[in-house]
Amino acid sequence: MTYMLCRHKVADYDHWKLIFDSNSLAQQNAGLKVELHWRGIEDPNEVFILFAVDDIERAKTFVTPPEPIDARQKPGLFNKPVVYFIKDDFQ
Repeated sequence: MTYMLCRHKVADYDHWKLIFDSNSLAQQNAGLKVELHWRGIEDPNEVFILFAVDDIERAKTFVTPPEPIDARQKPGLFNKPVVYFIKDDFQ
């Protein structure tokens, strides 16, 4: 299974979460499904999200917007999300 792990540093978690949740259809259309969601203990505005990925190319397109300013900046992100594509390789 392929996954995408994202780390966001957001300005306001509650505001970010409302917008993140409203973007679920776009996530689904990109072949992404939220598996787990964490917040930092020392900094609750640091967010980690693990997505299951159906199609890695669609997922890459989703997280690489064509314009520098897009809908993901509306939630008040402090920085560009850090994104890792990983796979379950334990046997």
